[in-house]
Amino acid sequence: MIELSSYLRRLHAEFDSIEAVAIADLDGNPLRTVPEEGAGTIGYCAAFGGIALRRLGVSERLSGHAETQQITIQGTRNAIIARRLSNRLQFVVALNGPYAAAEVQSAIVATLEQLGAVLSQTYPSPTKGSA
Repeated sequence: MIELSSYLRRLHAEFDSIEAVAIADLDGNPLRTVPEEGAGTIGYCAAFGGIALRRLGVSERLSGHAETQQITIQGTRNAIIARRLSNRLQFVVALNGPYAAAEVQSAIVATLEQLGAVLSQTYPSPTKGSA
């Protein structure tokens, strides 16, 4: 099993505005959460993000459009970012602050690129002609 928590911990430590970060399924069940005390908050965000990503995906497929990969909701004091990782998983960040989503966006993309590189090395795509 790949240890993904170190990537989540690094992102969480980089910004004071990040309350919690998780990898969750699209039903909202967090699989990895940092910090662990943030599981309640991130669970609500993951449930909302998963519903939105799944419903938008169905509508977009039916209308012939590309699926939404990320939703960002910024309120006056808090924000959530939910980014689709696969047809079952999402990356969720719960934030605190009026401009928090904009402040952390590039760091989230960098973290996801690092995770993608690790996962592709560990679970390479099957090549043509392989069984």
